[in-house]
Amino acid sequence: MVRVNGAEYVGEYDPESSDGYERGEFGTGASVPVRFHGDKMFVQRPNGKILETTIVKSIAGKKIG
Repeated sequence: MVRVNGAEYVGEYDPESSDGYERGEFGTGASVPVRFHGDKMFVQRPNGKILETTIVKSIAGKKIG
């Protein structure tokens, strides 16, 4: 799950094409570079490699005021 400007995005990845990604590489609340393209979310891992995920859920941020 990634939070961007108050919106939350949940992505799923294919373990066979994740280039060695293991759950827990990102600490809770860590700031990570992310970009979006269609239904894809690309998250930069701590080792510099990119984890490609498919967005399966998004929750819009709440407006204040």
